[in-house]
Amino acid sequence: MNHRSHKKNQSGFTLIELLIAIAVFSIGIMAAFTLALGNWRVDKQNYDRVMAGNLAREGIELVRYVRDSNWLKMDNNEECEGVVCHWDSYMDTEPDDRRLLVDYESFSSLAPFKFVSSGCGGTIEDCIDHCDDSDSWCVLQYDHTAGFESRFFYHDLVNSDYLTNFKRVIDLEAICYDNNGGTGEYIETEKIDCIDVADEKIGLKMTSVVGWYSFGEEYNVSAIEYLYNWRR
Repeated sequence: MNHRSHKKNQSGFTLIELLIAIAVFSIGIMAAFTLALGNWRVDKQNYDRVMAGNLAREGIELVRYVRDSNWLKMDNNEECEGVVCHWDSYMDTEPDDRRLLVDYESFSSLAPFKFVSSGCGGTIEDCIDHCDDSDSWCVLQYDHTAGFESRFFYHDLVNSDYLTNFKRVIDLEAICYDNNGGTGEYIETEKIDCIDVADEKIGLKMTSVVGWYSFGEEYNVSAIEYLYNWRR
């Protein structure tokens, strides 16, 4: 009877093989982590952009609300700022008062807008850029104790415990019919800003800009709409 002996090769991992395996595993883990981090960053940026767009639109709607409220006050013979109400009461377009801060909290008072002091020179984007250097006057914040569905954003010049990452300023410009140099003949061409005192103001160009920081870079979103006195 023949017996066969089988010799088994039981060699283990060498040090080099172990290092290679660890390196491959580490590369896989880092690639997965980098992908997850990139997805989170994109999601955060998309969330901020959608939120900023909504806040910009909200600013426009709040100004529209003031225009509509003025009409109701006119129908009821109420006063605005101590005088007879007009469709554009509270909505001055002079350079020093054309830039506004408006939020839901403002409507509890007789004056719905907070004005940006000295008009915040430069473009409205410059105004947003300089906001952080002026005691955060245009930064939006919210009450963190409120439920998510009842939470709203507002400007608060005193309490800054819950400042958000978003800043909003609204710019108003008058839209007029040209009085053709004061001749009494209106040219049916709309223009921004009333140069001649005899020009007829028929509407407002509203520009609502929301700015925010994201991963060390600053972004802004604008909403522009034209608001008319169509009951004229």
